[in-house]
Amino acid sequence: MKTILAIGDDIDWESFLKFKRKANFFKKKNIKLQTIDYNSILKGKLKVIRSKEILIALFFPLKYWNTKIENSFVKGRVYGDKKCAEMFYEYMDQIKEKIEKKYHNKNLTYMNSFEAVKVDRDKELTKSIIKKAVPVPKSYPTRKYKDIIQLLNKGKKLYIKVNFGAMGKGITKLEKNKWLTNFIFRNKSIISRKGDYGWKFKDITNNPTFLKELLKKDIIIEEAINPRIIKGKKFDIRYYVVYGKIKYQIIRSTSIDNVVTNITQGGSKEKKSFMGKLPKKIIKQAQKNAINAAKALNLNLAGVDVMISKKGIAKVIEAQSFPGFPASKHNFSKKLAMEILRRWK
Repeated sequence: MKTILAIGDDIDWESFLKFKRKANFFKKKNIKLQTIDYNSILKGKLKVIRSKEILIALFFPLKYWNTKIENSFVKGRVYGDKKCAEMFYEYMDQIKEKIEKKYHNKNLTYMNSFEAVKVDRDKELTKSIIKKAVPVPKSYPTRKYKDIIQLLNKGKKLYIKVNFGAMGKGITKLEKNKWLTNFIFRNKSIISRKGDYGWKFKDITNNPTFLKELLKKDIIIEEAINPRIIKGKKFDIRYYVVYGKIKYQIIRSTSIDNVVTNITQGGSKEKKSFMGKLPKKIIKQAQKNAINAAKALNLNLAGVDVMISKKGIAKVIEAQSFPGFPASKHNFSKKLAMEILRRWK
């Protein structure tokens, strides 16, 4: 019998808990699904596994992230800074060490390796890897205020994102005479909001103090994509890529004037028919780019976000190694389980 060791926290109801429910499914295939939380691993509570072969399935360390990283901001720090990443990397390194020491005499394989899940926390590094394989938004390396103003005066629209963030948090959009941010700016300080939801965008147009302060942070600067519009809305597509195959997709839309499509920040989920008039060749290219991005990042499970430009170019804007699973009625966890069986014989 082979064993799958799924590592996650029970508060992660979007993915880990759904996967845990597949124990009987795997049992019928002569595979044991064993689960453990991250804290138990650090306490040395990894159980004896008799199987020679073990597949490690990493899920997001949500409890640690929420208690130690999300709540760790102090004066001078903002959400998504390098310190967030360093804490995450150190934590995952400790977990890896405990696992590989305990099961040193086993054949370990990974759904997503520790190295791969660490890369996807870094937007700049992720982009540098996938741009060799797929189209991505143009980046600007400058951190000079005057350079940004010159770009805006030339008609450029820019997104400034925190380099180690997610879920549409810590984003600023700039265009000439229209600056929006979902950070709080108070007393000349950039302040992070609490939680994952309700990061509302506020007008901070032509505030040089804010922009100069933001440019000091751990950020990436991208040119905004001129998006394809359908039914008066801009949209992107979250592709769920499992072992090189598209197993599900979510179309997220918002009004043209809104900054992000993330559902956590007010975006809407659309039916598949929403893209009905989009040429099939564009859809196929978008799917191909999502698969190639996941492959470039060495991710067997990935959520890849693609936006279609007005010219019909499918550009990859984000890639996640810990995508929350779709609603249970779509049974994505079973699709993932079946693909694991096909690949791990």
